[in-house]
Amino acid sequence: MASWNEKHINYIVWINQPEVDVIFKTSGDTRRFHMADKWNDWKYGIDLFRGQDSTDPTAEKFSFRVVRNGKTLVSQWQDINAFTGNLGKGDMGLSLDNQKITIVDGLFIQYTFYDAGQYPTTNLPAAHQCYVTVAPDRSAWMTSLVPPASPEAKKPFTRFVLPGGHNFGLNSMASCRQLTANLTPAAIITKILGPWLGPLRFVGNLVGIGAAKALGVMEATSRNQKDSVSDQLAMGARYFKVRASRVDPKLHAHSGGMADEIYFHHAILPGITIRSFFKDVVDFLCKQRDEILMV
Repeated sequence: MASWNEKHINYIVWINQPEVDVIFKTSGDTRRFHMADKWNDWKYGIDLFRGQDSTDPTAEKFSFRVVRNGKTLVSQWQDINAFTGNLGKGDMGLSLDNQKITIVDGLFIQYTFYDAGQYPTTNLPAAHQCYVTVAPDRSAWMTSLVPPASPEAKKPFTRFVLPGGHNFGLNSMASCRQLTANLTPAAIITKILGPWLGPLRFVGNLVGIGAAKALGVMEATSRNQKDSVSDQLAMGARYFKVRASRVDPKLHAHSGGMADEIYFHHAILPGITIRSFFKDVVDFLCKQRDEILMV
C-alpha cells in the first residue's frame, strides 16, 4: 500500500439548462449533477487509489458525459494511474489548447481538466481537477434582456453588470511560444524568466522545477483563459480590461522576428494581438448590432 495519500480527483460543474445532466464515472463511482441541485452540491471528490490491491500499472478510467433528455452531447475520458496519479491514454486533451468548447443543440459545453501531477507541489492542488460548464448561447443576452425601444432600454447603462475574464488576452500561448522558439529551455530561464522575474520569491524554485518545463512555468504564471475571443463573446463576455503594449525590446531581441504588434500582456508576457481582438469584436458586432462591449 502506498505510504502517501491516495490520488484524489475533484469535479465541479455549472449547469444552466434544466434538461441537462452531467455524469461523472469511475469503475466504482457514478455521480450525476442537475440544474436543480443546490450550489453546494455541484462539487464532488473521489479517491482513485484502490487500496492494497493497487500496483503501479493499475489504471482507472475517469469519464464524464453531458446528457440532454437521454441524448449524449459530449463524452470525454481519461485513464489515470490509480497508484501514482499519472495520466495515460484519453481524449480529454492534456493541453488547454485541445480542450475545446462544443456548441450543440444551442448549448455551449466547455470543460477543463487540470493535471495535478504525481506528487503534491507547494501552493498547487494535490488533486486532479475537472470543471464542466453547460449554458445556452449568450450571443444576444443584452438584446434579450433589454430590447431596443423598451422601457428597460431607457435606464442608465451603469445598471448593467457585465461579465468578463480576468487578465483578458492571455487565452493563448502562441505568442510566448514564438518568443521562445529560438531559445533552449535553459536560455528561457536565464534570458527571460530569471532577469525579469528575479525579484519575485518564487523564481528561486525555477531550478528545482527544471529548465525543460520553463515554458510550462510561463503558461502557469500568465495564462488566464483558454477560449477564443469569439467563443467568449458568444458565452456572454462584454467587459474587456486591456493591458496592452509592444513586446519589451529586450525580450523581442530573442524572438527571432516576432511581429512588431501591440499585444495584450500579463506582466511581461504577451498574449494575443490587439489587432486580432478587434477583428473578432467587429465581426461579432456586425452580427449582433444591439450588443454593447466595454473595452
